[in-house]
Amino acid sequence: MSKKFLTGLRLANLTSDPASGSEGELYYNTVTDKLRLYSDGQWIDVVAASSGSVFNTDIIAYPDYVSFDTSPENASSEVGTLFWDSGEGLLTAQITSNIDINIGETQVSKVHNAETDTLNKGEIVYLFGASGQRPSVKRAYNTGDSTSAKTFGIVEETISSGSEGFIITGGVAKNLDTDLYNPGDVLWLGSSPGTVTTTKPQAPNHSVFVGIVVKKSENAGRIFIQIQNGFEIEELHNVRITSPSDKDLLVYNSASSVWVNEELPVNFVPQLLMGGM
Repeated sequence: MSKKFLTGLRLANLTSDPASGSEGELYYNTVTDKLRLYSDGQWIDVVAASSGSVFNTDIIAYPDYVSFDTSPENASSEVGTLFWDSGEGLLTAQITSNIDINIGETQVSKVHNAETDTLNKGEIVYLFGASGQRPSVKRAYNTGDSTSAKTFGIVEETISSGSEGFIITGGVAKNLDTDLYNPGDVLWLGSSPGTVTTTKPQAPNHSVFVGIVVKKSENAGRIFIQIQNGFEIEELHNVRITSPSDKDLLVYNSASSVWVNEELPVNFVPQLLMGGM
């Protein structure tokens, strides 16, 4: 049996929508240069003839897959754009006019700025509370548990006081000033609000791992963010410390299967110092 192929389809050329239509009916609008489809009781645009782009489509139903051009000729920073970033080798989403994230590599959260001043890009923040159905944040620093234990991420855009904006909670933070560091430098939460340091904090300051520098640059630097909060000894699952005081010992209580703090007896002399006697 011979095969026949459709080599051309001629549609009605009209200057406006017909007063009525049938489901699936098509025509070409010569005024707007757009293909129009009658769907669900109304005429809708289907194709822009000048560029061949599909737009204003409410739903694409049941595709087996969507294939992106891995060497796109055109780029777009329009919010809501999804494209293949050939430089990153990842699918990328444009979530604001200034922020794009690599899907599968970077995690973001939209937060409320609970500070009385502006949060700046590159500052480290901790979970403070909630506002407007968003988590609220303040600048994190390592001198106390309340400002370090809930370290959350790095500010991705300028967020004025009382406003909302994005922070990165994991993955690559881009376009940062990392000129003071070198690739591979380990970053810890600093003692000043919102800062990082390459010097691992010592007790009583809290050790909170922030991430690793992956690119050195004055304005195009990158940090891989992987927040890991440090712990106090009493936060371990098998330790229960109550009102600790000077010279307390940590001893095991078999009845409760936990380590507890007890006061050092006045006449206590370790057997080790007595030569095992």
